[in-house]
Amino acid sequence: MKKFLYFLSCISLILVVSTSCAPPTATEENKEMSTQTLMLEEDWNPVYFYVETQYPDFDSVFAPILNNVENIEGYIGYRGGIYQPGLKNTFGEVEPYTVYMIDVKKDTTFEIKGEKKIQDSILLQSKLNNTNGMQVGYFPIPGEKTIAMEDLMISKPENVKLISDYKGGLYVPEYKINTIKTLSPGKAYLFIFKDSVTLSLKDGAKEVTPEKMAMPIYPSNMPENWRFTPSPFVYFLSIPTKLIPNIKDGDLIGVFNKSGLCGGVNRIDMMNEYTILTIYADDAMDKEQKGLVDGEEIIFKVFHAADGMMEDYNLYVNKEKNNLVQPFEWKIDMVKELVPIK
Repeated sequence: MKKFLYFLSCISLILVVSTSCAPPTATEENKEMSTQTLMLEEDWNPVYFYVETQYPDFDSVFAPILNNVENIEGYIGYRGGIYQPGLKNTFGEVEPYTVYMIDVKKDTTFEIKGEKKIQDSILLQSKLNNTNGMQVGYFPIPGEKTIAMEDLMISKPENVKLISDYKGGLYVPEYKINTIKTLSPGKAYLFIFKDSVTLSLKDGAKEVTPEKMAMPIYPSNMPENWRFTPSPFVYFLSIPTKLIPNIKDGDLIGVFNKSGLCGGVNRIDMMNEYTILTIYADDAMDKEQKGLVDGEEIIFKVFHAADGMMEDYNLYVNKEKNNLVQPFEWKIDMVKELVPIK
């Protein structure tokens, strides 16, 4: 994983944006000023700014929450970089429409004031490819209002494999799965796609109330060690629901290392032909291990909510029965077989 992180730190994504707005004038009176509010949750948050502040240095921008910031990283955004308050800054200044991964110690809200820099369309292009040959990156969304997912216009929808809101919400058109209800400006989303894709708003797109992704309702008897910590490094497994033996609505499937650390859980919905399990890999920047690490042995568990019983499985993604994939990376694989561990 550390080698993969080093590779990521050496690459950059190209984010090309276009806008129908006229270039800003030099006079303050003619500039459209705005206040952007960011709501950050404990641990990592993929965000971007749509305002340009008068004082764009990192210490000034993040002054209201500086004591709460662990790290800010940008290698999955527009360019590589890292900011650690009082220790290191390889970014230079905060730039509009550059994606930053912000790690905070606890939930917080802060505001940034400046000139509005709204982009009406976003062209997705990335130099980061996964081993399936798809492009990968965290990107902003067009416009300045929260919209329903269905109001996002994708120029070549057949080129988009997956969109993730990082916290577990997924849009996977191939499997007819969409648990991302709304898209909010200032929040960046993970795209797995091929070729180039342009994002814009559909005609008549209306502003809607931001809706938190409806997290699965876990059973009250779920073991405490089934809780997991999201990270920016995610891998997706598509599991045909019929492959999971003796499964019922509300049961859980999760992934663990041999020490019992949970790397992701999903609740089974028998109405869905596929269950998408989001697996979170560890971030080397964390002081303690919170996610799964490349090379360690992992197992999958099924939890039956009715009686609290658990079963262990190996999941295989090809005929050679290589257990899962190593290293973890941003892609989605189809599970071919589940084998009980006896």
